[in-house]
Order: sequence, then structure tokens, then C-alpha cells
Amino acid sequence: MPTGSTNSRDRVAQLVTEAAADSSGCFTLDPQAFWPKACQLRMAEPYHYLRCIFRGLVVLGAQWVHLAVDADDVYVCSDIDIPSVDNLMGYLFSPDPSAWPLQQLATGIQTAWNLPYRWIDVVSPAGGRRYFPRQPYPTPVPNRRHEDYDYFIHLKRQPGWNVVERWLKKQ
Repeated sequence: MPTGSTNSRDRVAQLVTEAAADSSGCFTLDPQAFWPKACQLRMAEPYHYLRCIFRGLVVLGAQWVHLAVDADDVYVCSDIDIPSVDNLMGYLFSPDPSAWPLQQLATGIQTAWNLPYRWIDVVSPAGGRRYFPRQPYPTPVPNRRHEDYDYFIHLKRQPGWNVVERWLKKQ
């Protein structure tokens, strides 16, 4: 059975051979081609994506971050406007040091796709964006609140038997 490091090296080698370099040694990625490959990348601990989201929010200036979890939802609420830019995934490999907080948010959202989520919303009073698995560009979502919070990230899990069981127990 191959180890994680061997698998990672093989994956990186495959990605490198598929990219075309220009004369300066730099290359660009087509977002449509990159997205399916990026969704296959995993963190050593799957739930570390929350660390990236928390880290990005704190560096952006959050005074507090609230985490709420139920059977099929994860909410990360904050006291700051969470950027819901259309090209958030474009920050994954940004060389600009000032983009690091957005890079952390993008990394957290991108790595959450290795878990069974249906969609991820990034919402603020100005509106929001919904990210779907295997789609690099988000779709707009209307402004809404979660409890008393205006700024939040909502990760919607796939329905499973545990959700059905809890619902039936309530009946």
C-alpha cells in the first residue's frame, strides 16, 4: 500500500506534467481544468479546513468567531465582513503576502470538498456566494441572517441516515 507521501509526490508529478510552462518558467492554470484536480487534494487531518477558515477570519480582523454544528449544517460566524469575492479560489496560489487571509479562507473552503458537503455559502449583509463541489465559480445567494449573525460561512452537509434518524426521533 503506498504511503501518503508517495501518493502526494505522484500526484504533484502528474500535475506538473500536465501544465505548460512559458519562457519565464511560470505557468497559469485554467480554472475549469484545475478545479477537479484541486478537489482531490487533502489535508492530513480532514477537519483542519476549519483551522484555515478560523485563521483567515482572525487575520482579517475578527474579534470573535462562533462555530455552530448540527446534524447537517456547520456555521462559522464572525463579527467581520467575510469577503465573498467571485474569485476566492484564485487566492489559493497567490504570491501576494497581503492575500494570505483570503488564501486561508480559500484553502479551508477548497479542502472541505473532501468531506460530504452539498454546498458552502459565504454570506454578508451585502449578499453572498454559494460554492458547489467541482465548480470553480460561485453563484450569488440572497442576503440572510443566521440567528443573530450577519457574517457567516455555512457548510451544508449531505443528508445521511443520522439526519433521518434524528428527525424521526423528534416526531
